Amino acid sequence: MRCQDPFVTVSHARHPGRLASQLKIISVKSRLTEIHDNLLARIEEAHREGWAGEAEGLKVSLAAARQKLAQMSEISAHHRDTAVHLGMPAHPGAASRATTAPGLPGKEPS
Repeated sequence: MRCQDPFVTVSHARHPGRLASQLKIISVKSRLTEIHDNLLARIEEAHREGWAGEAEGLKVSLAAARQKLAQMSEISAHHRDTAVHLGMPAHPGAASRATTAPGLPGKEPS
């Protein structure tokens, strides 16, 4: 995994499971969108052909697909809004160390 990738954040680099889950959501959401669009076309065809029962059955499937797409959008939004606490790096002594430049009058190097 490349950290330079614009779609991979530090959060994803440290939590590859989260990236895999996000990619799965994108894949499933894409497939559900295809199913949704196909159902719309099939409902239109059923109406055109006078297949009232078929159209009603397809409408039930369309409602389920819309509900699942809404769930996927909600899950995706939740993942975007979830912050990952990375903590502060510990560098003990870095701030307390004092150095002097060699060759300055009155200053001895440490």
